[in-house]
Amino acid sequence: MYDYMKAYAGDWFAYTQVTDRMVRTLEKIGPGGVIIADALDREFRTVHSRRVDPADRTRFIVYGHGDLVRELPLFTEEFADQAWEYLVPAIDETSRDCLDEWLHQAAYIHRTAVRLRQEMNARGFDLNGRTRYSTVAQRRAFTDHYADRAHPRLTVTVKVPYAHPRGALSLVRVYDQGHHATGWPRHISNPLMTEPAAHQVREAVDTYQRRTRA
Repeated sequence: MYDYMKAYAGDWFAYTQVTDRMVRTLEKIGPGGVIIADALDREFRTVHSRRVDPADRTRFIVYGHGDLVRELPLFTEEFADQAWEYLVPAIDETSRDCLDEWLHQAAYIHRTAVRLRQEMNARGFDLNGRTRYSTVAQRRAFTDHYADRAHPRLTVTVKVPYAHPRGALSLVRVYDQGHHATGWPRHISNPLMTEPAAHQVREAVDTYQRRTRA
């Protein structure tokens, strides 16, 4: 699937665009809302991330509510009442111009990571934005962003290495309204480790919620 998308991603969405209405709908959906590039229909669409199967390579998250929460204040600070007029075209241009690179990076994500996304979803965490990719000291990693379905102010990031050499660790971080609350490293090197890893996130978030809102 990747080769197909890699060859045509730049032109495949040439006759569609991310619109103001899509971004406004994203804002209304709230945490868990995402804009996807749908290769089968050749269009962008706003949906809830629970409708996107992590194993489906034909539907790709290009923007999410978590991205909007981070970026809208920056555009508002710079452009004031015209923030939306600049933000929406920026989302549209980035979504099309960067899609080839994002797909190239996503092609290396292993099945363990896909399984982890499914386990996180089963425990009440919704993908809340596009995946971020990074390379440090020639070690590539990607970071998924989640919103807690029960307590949307709480968000979680999971940074996962592409490969799992001996000693490689994933990093889980929990945020409360954007402020770091807790975090820990964990080995998640095969699909059998994904269920206990997601369970640990659920327990940690619930414990934090009880402690801070008691």
